[in-house]
Amino acid sequence: MEVSPSIVHNNFVRKRKRAPEKWKQNVAKRLRYSPKSLPQRVCSHNSHALKCATLSMENLMKLHGKFYAHQNKKDQDGMIFFYCTS
Repeated sequence: MEVSPSIVHNNFVRKRKRAPEKWKQNVAKRLRYSPKSLPQRVCSHNSHALKCATLSMENLMKLHGKFYAHQNKKDQDGMIFFYCTS
């Protein structure tokens, strides 16, 4: 008994597409670099080099928002280097 092969039209036999954003290690990495809470003023330096007392809470919130808009550490480090001056 010989049966000739027929074409199967089943869409469920395809391989799954990669979804790196759902992988456990990438989810943990994204959570590691996401904000835990809103910023708080932790120092009140007012020296020539450090002028923390001159920053308003609005400035801190803007900086916090820009920093955590980036999801990975590389972009966050780049933002820090952009704003640091010597």
